[in-house]
Amino acid sequence: MAKLPWFKLYIEIMDDPKLLNFTGDQFRILIYLMCLARESDEPGLIQMTTTEIAWRVRRPIEDVEDTINLCQQGIKPIIQLVDDGISLVKFLERQYEKLSDMPQATRERKQKQRDKEKCHADVTPSHAIDTDTDTDTDKEVDQKKDLGEQPTRAKTLNQSFDEFWKAYPNKKSKGQAEKAWNKIKPDEQLLAVILDAIRRAKTSVDWTKENGKWIKHPATWLNAKGWEDEYQTAGQPKPRGDPPAQSPKEQKKKEFIRSLYT
Repeated sequence: MAKLPWFKLYIEIMDDPKLLNFTGDQFRILIYLMCLARESDEPGLIQMTTTEIAWRVRRPIEDVEDTINLCQQGIKPIIQLVDDGISLVKFLERQYEKLSDMPQATRERKQKQRDKEKCHADVTPSHAIDTDTDTDTDKEVDQKKDLGEQPTRAKTLNQSFDEFWKAYPNKKSKGQAEKAWNKIKPDEQLLAVILDAIRRAKTSVDWTKENGKWIKHPATWLNAKGWEDEYQTAGQPKPRGDPPAQSPKEQKKKEFIRSLYT
């Protein structure tokens, strides 16, 4: 079951000189205001308009305004108007017997204790110097392994890209080509396929006509997986595909012409 919010109310409120001029309704509205102050995310501060308060406490807005004004009077007012809303004076202080028990003081005390424990944990006792040797060694090995694998992989990509760049005839936008290469991350098998496709494409009609004017930029070719394209070499007849599909209108026209001769 969730813990319901509550607040401490001293019985001296019944004889408090500041409340002698309060009517029964005003006294009740003051208790309601204390409930709203405790309900707030910032206990003691009511971040509501008088209209909203009147709706919550189910009293006419004029009665709420009169009570709030009455609570601001005297040398020791009960309520103060602030930028964020309505503040009940010393509301939090009255909820704790000691100021050190207030939430802010408790949080600060706990934080100091955690910082103190952390400082003690960071200091290694002299008799425990050798206890973490294996752990430290393992960490160093892992760090060296991690640091070693990344440059090795990067070096492999650089080397393979250099081979591709050397083989590809249209050397434009090298930076973009390298980005496309790193995105593909080709292994040795794919590298061989790419280099073989470039070798075949160099003798193709598209790459040889007009002095290679129609060779794509390397980045474009890589992003389009150009190594999977089919290239027609010079002197090789174009492959015959299926005849183009005829429209219904063309089919009816042919059938009409055929019927004239049958």
